[in-house]
Amino acid sequence: IYTLMKQYDAARTAFEKADDKNAEDAKIYLANLYLEEGNEAKCDEILESVKKDDNPSAMACNAIATMELKRNNPNEALIYVNKGLDKIIKKNRRDLLKNRIAATEKLGQFNEAYQYAAEYLEEYPQDVDVVRELEFLSSRIV
Repeated sequence: IYTLMKQYDAARTAFEKADDKNAEDAKIYLANLYLEEGNEAKCDEILESVKKDDNPSAMACNAIATMELKRNNPNEALIYVNKGLDKIIKKNRRDLLKNRIAATEKLGQFNEAYQYAAEYLEEYPQDVDVVRELEFLSSRIV
């Protein structure tokens, strides 16, 4: 809200406090604040520290991409767009794979459901629900 109202000193204080408490993505908001103020050097300094993180959140990736687009750096923006998309895809992948098992089972396609469950367990062997599902499906396949 402080940023929208252009109360940059209050916004900076809030973001710095959040960053001191290791609040997720606080650095991104702080970097964007410096960019809004025209302080690209300070923005760069913060962004470089965020970019060194091997695992920025999807939100952080999107924010970096937005800032890079504002700065006319489309190649750098695209790198972070793709990183963010990978995170979203990975986040939903597990649920999508489980739903694929359930859907094929409900269709009576037990051989396919068994195959999907086996593939799923290669990626997520700790999922006891799917281990049980695989045992069930093994009794249904021909």
